[in-house]
Amino acid sequence: SVRMEMFAEQEKEANLHNELLAAEDSLNRLRVSVQHKREQRERRICEITARLKSTPWAVKRQEVLCTVTALKKELEEREQEKNTLIKEVEEKKAQDFRLPRLVFHRMHWPIVAGCKALPFKKFCISVALICLRMRDVRRSIAKELVKIAKIKEQLGENEVTPEVTQDSSQEPSSQSFVPSAVGAPVNESTAILTKVLHTFIVTTFF
Repeated sequence: SVRMEMFAEQEKEANLHNELLAAEDSLNRLRVSVQHKREQRERRICEITARLKSTPWAVKRQEVLCTVTALKKELEEREQEKNTLIKEVEEKKAQDFRLPRLVFHRMHWPIVAGCKALPFKKFCISVALICLRMRDVRRSIAKELVKIAKIKEQLGENEVTPEVTQDSSQEPSSQSFVPSAVGAPVNESTAILTKVLHTFIVTTFF
């Protein structure tokens, strides 16, 4: 009886081992099947995704997205350029109006004193033009004064020669006028005229 029981126990263990092997085999087949189905599902998903991406509306959507991204980038660049230009314009305005208001005496600088503060470049141009005008006016006035002095001198002697007329047509400089005006016998009217012209020059251009 003991031998029969041992034989039954061995047979039972063999059956359990076979069942265990069969269960493991079934589990492996199930795993392989599940893996195969998963791979098929993933492959199918990839195929569907590729088809969806190749559809006209998907292509159009991608183009629209790319266009929107490019426009957004360009808008940011234009905004940055606009801010840079605004900053440069503000700096330029601040630089142009940095020169303070110039206050001069009206008897010395009536033209400049009557104007508001100018930019430095325009101010220099205006001053240069005034200096050139002063030079031309002084030269013309010196020429006329020399003519008047010579004519008055000849009239004082009751004699006007062609030589005087020829000399008066020449353009003397202010340096040659100074000694002749000082040494010539100019009468009172010539002195008054000279004083008036000198006052006019000073009050107008200085």
